[in-house]
Amino acid sequence: MDDEQRYLFDLHGYVIIKNAVSPDIVDKSIAALEQISQQASDELPGNAHFDGGRNEHDFRIGGVIECDPIFEHFIDIPEVLDVIDGTSGGQYRLNHAYSMSRKTIGSVTPFHRGAIPMEQNSVYMVQGGQICSNLTKAVFTLTPGRAEHGCFAAVPGSHKSNFAHNDKTMPHEVPGMIPIESDPGDCIIFSEALRHGSTVLESGLQRHCLYYCYSSSWMSNWRLHDEGFSEELLSRLTDRQRHIIALSGSNGFKPEMKELILEGIT
Repeated sequence: MDDEQRYLFDLHGYVIIKNAVSPDIVDKSIAALEQISQQASDELPGNAHFDGGRNEHDFRIGGVIECDPIFEHFIDIPEVLDVIDGTSGGQYRLNHAYSMSRKTIGSVTPFHRGAIPMEQNSVYMVQGGQICSNLTKAVFTLTPGRAEHGCFAAVPGSHKSNFAHNDKTMPHEVPGMIPIESDPGDCIIFSEALRHGSTVLESGLQRHCLYYCYSSSWMSNWRLHDEGFSEELLSRLTDRQRHIIALSGSNGFKPEMKELILEGIT
């Protein structure tokens, strides 16, 4: 993670890596998602599952990595992990991953999170020159991400705000909200403490994106009932990828970061 990325991540709560994945990987990922969308829930492999309601064009797949080998590519992209390593405050792991696909006009991801009120599983702080975002998400854009397509949106700087937000969840009601536009193959990396959601999809264009979510190594699974990654998946990953899922990071575990976070909440 270079100095400019560190500065921008701390300032805004996110950075964008252009062309993080090739057009070939993008195309194969879209084809896989569209094929998976036709399957019944009980046909999905491993611990994959449809999360919530779905139709032909609007669906979310939890544990998407289980579904097709193409999604394994996204686990350990060096440029992405470089930022994750620089913002996690110590050892990290791939906590969970999912896809989000949407085409219905008027659909939207409501705004959520923000620094205040503080939540234990989405905290941002800087201590001794080290950024600690205990859950950091990498969003891979597979289709054009423009405001009219329902793209990712956020309130820059809200990951370290000292005052509560207004609790409104629709984009037009959220002060300071901006669309974070991106192109197919780009990766938006953001702290979960950032107040974020999406713009309203107005174009009717199919939107596909992938979320790979990296947490401090000591954090539990995002949802307590989450089964995590299956043995079938782990058996086919590389040693490096298994390490990232289990426990990773090159700068060493800093338990004092955990203590500071817990002190701030209790």
